Amino acid sequence: MRVLIVDDSRTTRTILRRTIVGLGHADVDEEGHGREALERTREHVPGLVLVDTSGSSPRVVYEALEAGADEFAMKPMTPDVIGSELEMMGLSA
Repeated sequence: MRVLIVDDSRTTRTILRRTIVGLGHADVDEEGHGREALERTREHVPGLVLVDTSGSSPRVVYEALEAGADEFAMKPMTPDVIGSELEMMGLSA
């Protein structure tokens, strides 16, 4: 499954990439900004997109879920939490 990580922090993207690859998902792309991520999804449709949002208020969570998000997890996330979230969504490798 192709995974796309979108976050403006290079460090966060690197940590997420290593975590996702460590969980058995080898096909991982990353982008620093939403516009570039949209372009990348036109080239290759990912099975999972991890997006950093500005703020994690209840309103942001609600809007993300209303827009079609399957799940919403807030930072900081440990590898165990990421693995559990993927497993819960049926996306474990």
